[in-house]
This record gives sequence, structure tokens and C-alpha cells, in this order.
Amino acid sequence: MKPIDELSNTEKAKLLFQLFPNEIPAFIDFLSAMCETMLENQEQEKAAWTNGFITFDFWRSLIVQAQQHITKYGAGLKLNERLFSEVLFEGYAAMFTVHCLIIATTVKKHPNKKFSQTIDLLFNP
Repeated sequence: MKPIDELSNTEKAKLLFQLFPNEIPAFIDFLSAMCETMLENQEQEKAAWTNGFITFDFWRSLIVQAQQHITKYGAGLKLNERLFSEVLFEGYAAMFTVHCLIIATTVKKHPNKKFSQTIDLLFNP
């Protein structure tokens, strides 16, 4: 296995899936709800946008892309580690997915402490 700092986001996601397969379905549901909420409130989100690294429109495109993937692949994302990791954590898509992982485990206080700690270890800079 590679050292953690040499793992790509897709490799980290695959590892997360392998370690916590029972947590993935709830996370996919949370991700879907985040997409819906953010798109429903996009005017407020845009007005409050302060990220100088990317534009709100680019961020919105990542949300739309995640929502499309969830619609297209559905339960497959919850059951297949390759699909989960390659669809949701490939390239720029990982930016939104990782954001949602961190929200799910810090702001929402995920009940599985080991899952939260693993996400912090793998994805939190």
C-alpha cells in the first residue's frame, strides 16, 4: 500500500468504502440531500459566496454533477466501491464530495467516531 500522502482521492475513497461499507449508503443519502438543499437555496449561497479560489458557478456545476451521478447510478454508488470512488472522487468532483464528507462528520457530528476520524485522516488537509 502507498503512504497516505501519496494516495489519490479515488484511492482514499476506495479505502474508505472498504473500511466502512455500512456507512456509505447513509453518506450517499446525505450527499443527495446536500445537493438538493444547496440548489434550492442557490441565490442565498451565491450572495454569501466568499471563496476566492473558485467561482460560485463552478461550485454549482460540481453540485449539479454530483446530483446527476446520484440519479444515474443510484444504489450502485452505495454498493460498488469502484463506482463510488471513481464517480464521486475523480478530478474536480472530489471537491464537493469531500466537502460533504467533512460536513457530515464535523458539523452533523456523525455517530460513528471511527468513520469521522478516518475521514479526517484521509481528506482533511
